[in-house]
Amino acid sequence: MERLPAVDGHTLSWPQLVADRLFSMRAFVAATKAEAEKRATIGPSPELCSPHLTLGGCGCALSHRRAWQRLVDSQRSWALILEDDVAKMCEDFDGELDRVLEDLPEGWKLCYLGFHTGSLLPRGAHFRGPLIRLDEGGAWLAGLWAYLISRPWAQTLLERTFPMDVQVDTAVGLLGAEEKGIYAVPPNEFLLFSPTTERSRDTDVQTFPGRVRPKCDG
Repeated sequence: MERLPAVDGHTLSWPQLVADRLFSMRAFVAATKAEAEKRATIGPSPELCSPHLTLGGCGCALSHRRAWQRLVDSQRSWALILEDDVAKMCEDFDGELDRVLEDLPEGWKLCYLGFHTGSLLPRGAHFRGPLIRLDEGGAWLAGLWAYLISRPWAQTLLERTFPMDVQVDTAVGLLGAEEKGIYAVPPNEFLLFSPTTERSRDTDVQTFPGRVRPKCDG
């Protein structure tokens, strides 16, 4: 197991991110406009949520990018990537992870071990599946706090999601919806659990009404 240091959004600059072709000018413009208008990424209703990227969101994306690059540079065929806000783990995690890996077909690309609407595998229960295919009907999931990723798919994400103009879970989900090989555990069989940011509010990736502070530097 390896712990990679996260990229701190407070150390980032929009002009430099755009110049380095890590994020798009469109993302910079949208963020500047949203913050000037004090629009939060998480609002009281879906229509009041703003999809813009914060610098914290940029840091989150670059942290995942760092993990993908580490996998690509290794000799490993896959990796388990966890964010630091994972709050709960199922009983006998290693054994349940083996069951998920056994259920994944040859050529799989990514498998979510949890997402924002569901619950942890009950104590004493075992993963039974079946895994949910996310390459049907353009479905995709929010949240990248616990997932398995293959080395070839990590390379694809590095090549095709940057310069990024949306939050990283959206970018990964939308690209995955166009491909075969994207899976998720059932919503009542999560191997790991993380509370939504609406509940924890412990994040600089999202902003909330009344807590929007200008962070863009032009």
